[in-house]
Amino acid sequence: MIDKKFKDSEGRYRTIIESIGDPIHVIDNKFQIIIANPTLKEWIEPLGIKSEVIGKNLFEVFPFLPNNIAEEYESVFDLGQTLITEECTNIDEKSIYTEIRKIPIFEEGKVVQVITILRDITEKKIGEQKIRESEEKYRHLFETSPYFIGIINSEGILIDSNDEIKRFQSIHTKDDVIGKTFKEIFLLNEKNKHLISMFEKVFKSILNGDNPRPINFQFSRSIGESMWLHIEGSLIEIGNQKLIQFLIQDITALKNAEKLIKEENEKLLELNKMKSELISRVSHELKTPLNSIYGAAQIILEVYQEQTNPDTLEFIKMIRKGSKRLKLLIENLLDAAIIESGKLKLNLQNEDLVEIIRDCTKRIQYLANNRDLILELKIPTKVIINVDKIRIEQVITNLLSNAIKNTPSKGTISVNLEDLGDNIYLRIRDTGIGLTENDMGKLFEKFGKIERYGQQMDIDIEGSGLGLYLSKEIIDLHGGKIWVESKGRNNGATFNITLLKNVDDSYN
Repeated sequence: MIDKKFKDSEGRYRTIIESIGDPIHVIDNKFQIIIANPTLKEWIEPLGIKSEVIGKNLFEVFPFLPNNIAEEYESVFDLGQTLITEECTNIDEKSIYTEIRKIPIFEEGKVVQVITILRDITEKKIGEQKIRESEEKYRHLFETSPYFIGIINSEGILIDSNDEIKRFQSIHTKDDVIGKTFKEIFLLNEKNKHLISMFEKVFKSILNGDNPRPINFQFSRSIGESMWLHIEGSLIEIGNQKLIQFLIQDITALKNAEKLIKEENEKLLELNKMKSELISRVSHELKTPLNSIYGAAQIILEVYQEQTNPDTLEFIKMIRKGSKRLKLLIENLLDAAIIESGKLKLNLQNEDLVEIIRDCTKRIQYLANNRDLILELKIPTKVIINVDKIRIEQVITNLLSNAIKNTPSKGTISVNLEDLGDNIYLRIRDTGIGLTENDMGKLFEKFGKIERYGQQMDIDIEGSGLGLYLSKEIIDLHGGKIWVESKGRNNGATFNITLLKNVDDSYN
């Protein structure tokens, strides 16, 4: 009679069992396997178990099963309740996780068989383990961060944070504020009420999926201290819930440093202004008597030269040369002071640049002759350009003078002007002492004079170092560009200038 019931039971469940993809077997109350689907047979072969398991005892087929398995099955037979457990089996140093479902089969109100469904959950377990490890790492970073990190929900309630919140509020632990609204935590202080609308706007923007810029604000702690904070927020989603993760950094020290730097910069600007004014005033005071000295020396040399003995004449020549050099220095200092104050204005007019270049070379030709230098011009017949004539003459004269000073005798200085349509390209090239990379980095700086003491180069080393600084400032005011090129020592140098023919008033 019992055998007949078992066979009837087998017939009812076999079709269903064999169609299921998970390994399944059915045992009776004596732990004898009476049904096993093909998947079970495929599953046990890699374990070294023969696939013929029908009619065999469960513990003979699976000798590695733990002792409590028998108690679990007995519990299913006695109580008639499905039991779900998880087991870990170590095979060839590899852990295999299995979910085991033990489902009772009733016959006339009594459990006569138990269906066992096995499911390999190794990948699931490994994934869960990785998630746990990741969560632990995140939690460690979260808790040990030097910044306050908090998470609030869409209602503005703090649901998690690290202990750094204690730096901003007089609390013992973060548990004192978990569950409170952001307003309750930060904005109850009367001095912080002006921040409410700002925070609400930022949080609403984040919840809408926007990416607001980080903000800095001044915050008053409940114990009365004021501090500067930097806050950044971002949207995160856990399940279907939208949360805001925010990071708050104490930047009080940074703000104090910025304030100190600003104050020091203001002091430096004031000192620089005083320096410029002093230079300007002193230069003006020196200019009048110096003009008298220079003019007197010039008149003696031109009018009374025949009446002056040769020795005295040499001293007068020295006076004229020194006063002329000092006169140029004072003029450069005055120009530098005007430029620094932003008061230098250009008098722009249409001028013939070719005529300006010819005038400059004529005035400086005697210096080239004194040093036995060839001065070459390669320029068009006429080029009309909108410039401040006096200032451009100052630049060209300065570049020619520098080329002459830095070119040994028998050398050549060439001036090349190209008309490029909307702009011009001017090159002044010499065969002089040349420049190193370090030299070129200093040239256009204020007082960026290159010192060449003790070098026998047959060049004029005198000068203030203001000429090229002023030249660059003047070219910049015209909206142009000036730069220098050189292949190194004893390879000459080329000064290049580009200028627009029509200068925009915005440059002035």
